[in-house]
Amino acid sequence: MNKTILIIFFAIIFILVVLFAFVAGVSFQMKKDAPKLQIGEENAKTVQVLTSRLVHSIYAYGEVKNISGRNITISNGKDDLTVKIRDTASILFYKTTTANPTGAAKEIKFEEIKKGQAININLKLLPNGSTEGTAITIFAEPPIPAVINK
Repeated sequence: MNKTILIIFFAIIFILVVLFAFVAGVSFQMKKDAPKLQIGEENAKTVQVLTSRLVHSIYAYGEVKNISGRNITISNGKDDLTVKIRDTASILFYKTTTANPTGAAKEIKFEEIKKGQAININLKLLPNGSTEGTAITIFAEPPIPAVINK
């Protein structure tokens, strides 16, 4: 009978040790991950607002630094931004010429965009947190350094 009580006693101790280790491990993991979850929740709220139908686009302005496929990299002299441009994006070019004395917008093809041009890209924040260019406006004059470097 003493052996039976001893076996039950050690079994209960073993179960309590395993239970304590499990609770301690879960508690440690929750403390470790808690700040990340709070940051994720804040970002989720921001993404939810910026992807809503109320926010049509966000703008990025700079000089075309590089074009690779449908990706355009623009720069303001300090920061660079690479944006994937949607296949259906409208691209408007504003330039006063003898054929276009009012400088009205002319729709052009993506392939006509050149390095060094000053452009404005309308960005849409997607639900996964990435951005996509939905429209491009090209200005005839090069960017003004005093404005771009602020």
